[in-house]
Amino acid sequence: MSEALRRKLDAATGAFKDERLRWLVGRSEEMVLSGKMSREEFEDRVNGILQTEIERWLILNELKSKGPQTIEALSKTLGLTHRRILEHMIAMRWLGRVSVVEEEGDWYLYAATGAPEASPEKETER
Repeated sequence: MSEALRRKLDAATGAFKDERLRWLVGRSEEMVLSGKMSREEFEDRVNGILQTEIERWLILNELKSKGPQTIEALSKTLGLTHRRILEHMIAMRWLGRVSVVEEEGDWYLYAATGAPEASPEKETER
């Protein structure tokens, strides 16, 4: 199995543990039947949350396995845009999942925090 596929599988496993995703799936019928959203809107919301969680787990797993890295290095390794990684870093810093440990040229070096194994996403909606 390729390294990239292994990373994605590990990230997906972490994403499926997410509280926000479990809450939303658990309320699916209630939300659709009550008319709060259509089935299509619900599926779009779940897909968006799942994509966000997988990307955040990819970043966290990379930081945990290889140590502090810049957004530039993460972008090259993970194939995500600089902007997307920066958006995740802002949210994960606010949530206490990553921190800036030093600077490398014009870039910050980010590291995963020592927080317990938990979801990188605790907010209800972004």
